[in-house]
Amino acid sequence: MAINPEDFYFNIYDDGIESYIKSEDEEGNYTLLSPSGLSYYDSKLDEAVKYNKKIAFGEALDGEYVDLSSYNFSRVPSIDITPRIAPIYSKDYQSSTQRLEVSHSEVSKNGFRVHCQLDASEYTDVTPDSDLGYLLIGRYSSNDPLEQTQSAYSDTKTGCIGYETTCEIIIEDEYGTSGNTKVELELYRYREDGNHEFVETFKTITHGDPPHELTFTASKLNLPPDKYRIVYVFTFSSLSTIRAWLHFREEIVYYGGEEGVLTGEVNWLATE
Repeated sequence: MAINPEDFYFNIYDDGIESYIKSEDEEGNYTLLSPSGLSYYDSKLDEAVKYNKKIAFGEALDGEYVDLSSYNFSRVPSIDITPRIAPIYSKDYQSSTQRLEVSHSEVSKNGFRVHCQLDASEYTDVTPDSDLGYLLIGRYSSNDPLEQTQSAYSDTKTGCIGYETTCEIIIEDEYGTSGNTKVELELYRYREDGNHEFVETFKTITHGDPPHELTFTASKLNLPPDKYRIVYVFTFSSLSTIRAWLHFREEIVYYGGEEGVLTGEVNWLATE
């Protein structure tokens, strides 16, 4: 059925999904009225302007499930949320890694869950250059290298679930001695209750005369939330005699940390 005045006309359609009424003017602009709602299409625009037939709104805390069952939405509504009361900075954590998350999940026509968190739980610690002390690497005989061991460690915050570490060891020769040096790093991870596990071993041989600068990297994600101690155990050996100082530097990125997540409140809007 069509009604055709001079400047516009109506058409009633059924596309097999739902029936709708189309009203179109002589410039190609038209409006669709259907059980889904009212939509306006401008011939100069690519997207439709939709008119809401039902609106619900309110406030919710981070993690709260918003129940929409009493609003009787006929389909899954469009959800918009904005921060109402939200933490934007934590002075206790590194500012460059802080991020505010405002989002929603578990959306259905019966409800949805809101999220409003400042996640400052990814943070970086840089250990200043530190001396591990005097080191004498020599040999007892031509066949038996003398080994020397030094260690260092870093502690994470409570709730850590992963880390990426880069450490640098510098061997500075004090007396002009020479010779190749074998360096072995064993990495251990201790839990707060004292239990620990061996992580991995890194081995390298320095060539030529000191100083030697060696870099080791390791990472571990998806750990059970806990407070961890990352322990570095260096073992040095050489068939030549080397008298040196050791310098240690570490940069480690931690993930997780219960203290690093701050929560807020949002305004929400559900439309159909």
